[in-house]
Amino acid sequence: TTCWKPFALDVTPRTGSKWTGIVCMSSLFGIGRDEIAAFGDSETDREMLADAAVGIAMENATDGARAAADHVTGRADRDGIQEGMEWLLSRYATG
Repeated sequence: TTCWKPFALDVTPRTGSKWTGIVCMSSLFGIGRDEIAAFGDSETDREMLADAAVGIAMENATDGARAAADHVTGRADRDGIQEGMEWLLSRYATG
């Protein structure tokens, strides 16, 4: 369990992780690992940032999360997700 705000926390089983959940859901929907992008900012995000086809860390991410990512975007509270999506689409969108 990780509490990242006074009113928010992440709960995962001891043997699981965010990446484990992504792999499980993506297999249910027939989505390949090469189609997965992940955004994160904490140490609990390192695995998914490293193992996704594209890992995008937030500007305010921990050093470990930033090192695991392929790209660093702005802060989540300052349109960083939008900036990251625009970067992602500019590099990988087809058609």
